[in-house]
Amino acid sequence: MEYGILVAESDCALRTIGEYQIIGAVDSLEEEREIAQNYTVHGPDSGCLAPDRFVIVRRGEWGWYTRRELLY
Repeated sequence: MEYGILVAESDCALRTIGEYQIIGAVDSLEEEREIAQNYTVHGPDSGCLAPDRFVIVRRGEWGWYTRRELLY
């Protein structure tokens, strides 16, 4: 089972709802940090979302992806 799903989030000044982009499943916190760092370097230049923060979404007690943790 994967550790969680890595998501890039951006605050949008034009709307009340921010934008997000799912980057992918990660197996560990170390992998999450490495992927987030690579995304920061290459993602926005490739036309992907420029993130304000990275969030990992994990399964809650009922198995749904409901737990959100900010990547520091």
